[in-house]
Amino acid sequence: MKTKKANLSNIYLLVILSLTYTASHYIPILQYAMLFIMIGMVLPIRLVPSFFTTKMFLMLIIYALIVFFNVFMGDNYFNEWMMLVYEVSYLYIPITMLYYAFTSGDERFQNRTLLLFFIILVLTTIATGVFSNIYPSVVRHYNDYSEKGNNDFYDSLYRFGFTTYQYTHALVGLLPVIVMGLKNNRMPTKVKILEWIAFVALLAMAYYSGSFACLVLSIVGVLIPLVISRGKSNSNFLKMLSIIVIATLFITPSIRISFLDVLVNNVDSESDFYEKIIELKDIETYGANSVEGDFSTRRQLYSSSVSVNVSGMIIGSDGSNLGNHSTFLDRLGTLGLLGIVPYIVLLILIVTFTIKSIPINCRIFYWIGLVIAALLFFTKAVNSWEFWFSTLFILPITTKLLAGEGSSNKRTKVSQVMAHLHNLT
Repeated sequence: MKTKKANLSNIYLLVILSLTYTASHYIPILQYAMLFIMIGMVLPIRLVPSFFTTKMFLMLIIYALIVFFNVFMGDNYFNEWMMLVYEVSYLYIPITMLYYAFTSGDERFQNRTLLLFFIILVLTTIATGVFSNIYPSVVRHYNDYSEKGNNDFYDSLYRFGFTTYQYTHALVGLLPVIVMGLKNNRMPTKVKILEWIAFVALLAMAYYSGSFACLVLSIVGVLIPLVISRGKSNSNFLKMLSIIVIATLFITPSIRISFLDVLVNNVDSESDFYEKIIELKDIETYGANSVEGDFSTRRQLYSSSVSVNVSGMIIGSDGSNLGNHSTFLDRLGTLGLLGIVPYIVLLILIVTFTIKSIPINCRIFYWIGLVIAALLFFTKAVNSWEFWFSTLFILPITTKLLAGEGSSNKRTKVSQVMAHLHNLT
């Protein structure tokens, strides 16, 4: 029975390939993403029937019914039935994949999915690097390279595996666990090499994104894991507290301005980050209300969403006048507390389930990655397959495999999981 389920789980690899790798959209069969979404939604019925008795499934059903009602009533945010399919499937498929991975003990499934994700990451990074050097800022400035209503230019890039803007944001939360793996000297040499490749690829994708938030969170996702240690909870707490105190008390406006001056003098004036740095410097010098730019536009978008939230706090609104720049605020505005509560409860249940399956001494790295993802969730429109697949599935699977431990929380030698991954590579 387990062997049959293990073989059936391999179909998930096709689902991941079709939904994650842009070049697959031009490959026969794999190009039908909706087909693989449907397959991904049906597979759990055979693989993990016990999932349908969990509180996670109950919350997902409640949330799906509320979104269904909004679409039915002609909501301006959830304005078509396909949005309901995407909204539910982008959560449901990664959750059920994770549930199968952690409850079945199918290590080969975990290794294969992680290896496939690694291959997609490397191929996408190479393609993105090549085209970003030919077409500067091509990841971020979609409208500058594509006429309105004409996607031919980007279609030509996607054929070679070029990234999407959503994909670059989905990867940032993985950096802390990769750093954790790099600090683990017990890893086999082959796995160490793969970790370094993944580390470079993740940083490169953050750079190519042209997103200042991605770049800053990537730096945070590297520096904080470097100063904390596995399993030393008291020590890690003191280190984190020290970082917060230093950042709050000693990094004064004059220090920040001086640091931004250094960046201005060393960052390429043609890059996407240069204007952001200049704007930040002006905000520090003259105040946020005196500066017009990207950050002030973001504040206006957040303000629009908050205004909608206040007017329809309980049952939501029709979805008009939303800022459309925050996954959380936009859903709170259109669904109200009635819809956002089961949504947040679902995410909490997923995290609770995940934490129980991750070795205790590595959970701090998972938490850091999760906090980074949460910051993007509250400040960016990141509701995409790439984001939820990376956050809900790849992040916990990577944490567990790079922990160098089995299911026991005791310190051991290199685990059987890592040995399997070593053999696969």
